[in-house]
Amino acid sequence: MHILPALLVALPTAAAFGGWALLPGLVVAGLLAAMFGGSEPRRAVPHPLLRAVVLTLLAAVAARAFGMVVLPDHDWLAGLVVAALVSMAAIAGLDIPTMSRRAVSVVLLLAAAGFAAVCAGVEPPPAVVPRPADEAPIMGWIVAAGLFAAPMLMLEPGRRLVRVGSAVLVAGAVAAGALYQLGPQRLGLSDAPLHDTLIAAGADTLTTMLAAVVVLGTLPAALIAQSAATRAAASLPRARALTAAFCLLALLAASTVEPIIVLAAASTVAVTSTVLGWAQSRRVDTGQSRGQY
Repeated sequence: MHILPALLVALPTAAAFGGWALLPGLVVAGLLAAMFGGSEPRRAVPHPLLRAVVLTLLAAVAARAFGMVVLPDHDWLAGLVVAALVSMAAIAGLDIPTMSRRAVSVVLLLAAAGFAAVCAGVEPPPAVVPRPADEAPIMGWIVAAGLFAAPMLMLEPGRRLVRVGSAVLVAGAVAAGALYQLGPQRLGLSDAPLHDTLIAAGADTLTTMLAAVVVLGTLPAALIAQSAATRAAASLPRARALTAAFCLLALLAASTVEPIIVLAAASTVAVTSTVLGWAQSRRVDTGQSRGQY
């Protein structure tokens, strides 16, 4: 569910850096998430403090993504309000039930399929070069994989491979549709990539439906992430102080920092914590094995 906010925030930047090379970058992020999605020693973001930080930043990204679509002229204010509401709900112990999460996920999958079908069914404008040669494909891989690492790593653990595969497929289909209609140059300059894609495809009437899908995808994502961050903080010493600090972090990140920077910070912390946690577990296992001989 964290994929939609990431697409709204990161798609222009990834397209500007790598164009169509962002698609294999999504696959790289998915492979990383598939490798580190289980229990120890391959658990994603194993340290509860860093896990809470990543989840809080993802909640802020979702809150700001909501504002970017619903209230684009005052997206920081909308992000602040949403972050405040989900923080209060998380402190109160509220969360999205499992069945509701599945229902929302199904709706988002259908919406992504419809978006990709609309984009594929309409020829792009003549000025758009749909498949240009990328000058720096490796950079596109790195940027896309880096920006989408945290949303992929923080997918729920159950049926991990299915979730990761679905996330990569959905993100890739939406990104490919946007690239096909706008081209890397226009997409890289867009402040509302999915909205502009529908306009370019002549599907202006679907923009209202897109806004409804964004609301359905971002608000639950923000609450799920902030509630998970609150639970992670509860397992640490000084839980109340940490919970308040994470709520403040969500408010500040959602309203005062560019969302692409927040997403990049979340991915940096997630990847670093995951790799270091795996390396530490390997050293411990190696030491125990040597101690047996």
